[in-house]
Amino acid sequence: SSGINAEYGGCPTCFTKDREKVTETRTRSFEERYEKTVEITDSFKRSGYTVVEMWEHEWKALRKTVTLPTKYLYPMEENYRLTEQTILGGIQNGTLFGAAEVDIHVPEELKEKFSEMTPLFKNTTISAKDIGEYMTDVLRESGEVFRERRNLIGSMFASKILLITPLLKWYLDNGLVVTKLYQFIQFQPSPCFKQFADNVSNDR
Repeated sequence: SSGINAEYGGCPTCFTKDREKVTETRTRSFEERYEKTVEITDSFKRSGYTVVEMWEHEWKALRKTVTLPTKYLYPMEENYRLTEQTILGGIQNGTLFGAAEVDIHVPEELKEKFSEMTPLFKNTTISAKDIGEYMTDVLRESGEVFRERRNLIGSMFASKILLITPLLKWYLDNGLVVTKLYQFIQFQPSPCFKQFADNVSNDR
């Protein structure tokens, strides 16, 4: 068996200052992290694994000499910490593909445009206070009691909804507003079942 262990935390070459320092946000010093890394690596080796180890400074030197096949396999440091504005801009211009968890709503000036068909769909709990005056009157006249239930509904807003980027792009292009981005998961756009579909088609 072989294992790949890529390490950089605590590297004595990458982190030379304050190696013994512990702070509120750094509960273990760089030296402790380095010693723990060495301990784990030695454990792998004793178990019979071939460990291929690369530290941060080695990675930085290597990436200057090779052309990486795809940024999705080996993201650069500048892709690790994108701002919310950069992510939403990348989704809207088509350079970022994946899924995003957001708070989103139709602004007041566009509600009439979407009044016939609300653009957002979500699963939510519906109670008696949510059903409106007309349905309240219908239930009162029929003697029925509305019981709280969970339904898929159309809406003008959604909180912490996970959307694929092509749909989110459509929302942004049509004036909907994202007020908060919780997380973004990036994927490489590709037909994931192409090989399976080709095999089925060729075997027919």
